[in-house]
Amino acid sequence: MEKMKIIIPGILPGKNEQINADRRNHFVGNRLKQKTQEEISWPIRIQSRGKTFGDHHVIIRVKFYEPWNGHHRRDDDNIMHGCKYILDALVNLGIIRDDGPKFVKLLPERETDLGTHGIRIEITIEESGMVWKDGRLTAREA
Repeated sequence: MEKMKIIIPGILPGKNEQINADRRNHFVGNRLKQKTQEEISWPIRIQSRGKTFGDHHVIIRVKFYEPWNGHHRRDDDNIMHGCKYILDALVNLGIIRDDGPKFVKLLPERETDLGTHGIRIEITIEESGMVWKDGRLTAREA
C-alpha cells in the first residue's frame, strides 16, 4: 500500500480568523481561503513529487504541532479547521479525487510537544485497502 508524508511549516488560519474575514465581507473570507490554499499548495506539490491516489480510499492523518502557552493558545476546534484548507488543496492538486467519506477518512490530531522541528503540520496519506461498495466501505477484493 502506498504512503506519503508531507510537512507544512507554521500554522494555518483558524476557524475564528475565517469567521471574522467572512463577517467583514464574503470576498475577504474567500480571499483568505484561496490565499491559504495557494500557500500550502507549494510544499504539498513539491513533497508529493507528482504522486496521486486516484480512486483509492485513503486515510489522512493531520497532526498539528502547536504549543499551548502564554503566546499560543488556540483551541483544538479552531486549529482543526485547517483540515479544510489541506483537503481542498489535495483535491485541487489531484492527489486525492475527492474529500468526501467515499474517498477519505480524516484523522486530525493536536500535539503540544514540538520536539526539535518546531511549529508545523504533518500530513500522512496512505491507502486504506478499503473500497466504497453498495453505500459502505468494505475490504478491497484481491
